[in-house]
Amino acid sequence: MGKNGDLRNMIIDKKKNVEGLLSSAIIQHDLSFSFVEYKWIRELLFYLHLRLKNFSRNKIVFNLWRIHVDEKENVKLAMHIAHCRICLTADG
Repeated sequence: MGKNGDLRNMIIDKKKNVEGLLSSAIIQHDLSFSFVEYKWIRELLFYLHLRLKNFSRNKIVFNLWRIHVDEKENVKLAMHIAHCRICLTADG
């Protein structure tokens, strides 16, 4: 919190915190991409920090795609390290 408990004086690292947290919330709770365009979500973000720009669904889709690509590379690396010791099962 900022001075005297004022949230508006906080320094927010938009790139690392807000976009990442919003993307994580959308993934975790299976929210629609337009979640960030809801009126009261925008009001909340504006209340927390005046300089915070509104996010669009396109920006969130870009962030989620970047997360997908990063996680895909992590899975590929884990499979490479496993040296063909992977067992996949499915329950139909």
